[in-house]
Amino acid sequence: TIFVPLVDLLTDELGPPQFFPGSQRCTREHLYTGLGDGSCHLPHCTPQLCAGDALAFDYRIIHRGQANLSRGAARRSRPMLYLVYAKPWFTDVHNFPSDAPLFADPDAAVGGHAAGNEGG
Repeated sequence: TIFVPLVDLLTDELGPPQFFPGSQRCTREHLYTGLGDGSCHLPHCTPQLCAGDALAFDYRIIHRGQANLSRGAARRSRPMLYLVYAKPWFTDVHNFPSDAPLFADPDAAVGGHAAGNEGG
């Protein structure tokens, strides 16, 4: 997986990504529960990234975006280019338990209108 932030993520304000090195060898259920309730005490790292930096990592490492703390008129988004490469035989049943399409109705993907039929 490769993250490329499109804005600077140099402080905690925008909620930079957080990684748990070695977590690819742990059971997912324990980690996800522990992250949610605060009982996970694995070491973690939060890299400081500038816009355009590329961060490559093993997709199986538990990672998350922290809370975006910017508020009010100063609220900012944190767009990120997110690329995933995997061997054809690899399937991620934890994060993507089915191969079902995102939209059951193909027209739903374009705001309820069939592509190429905007006029009517």
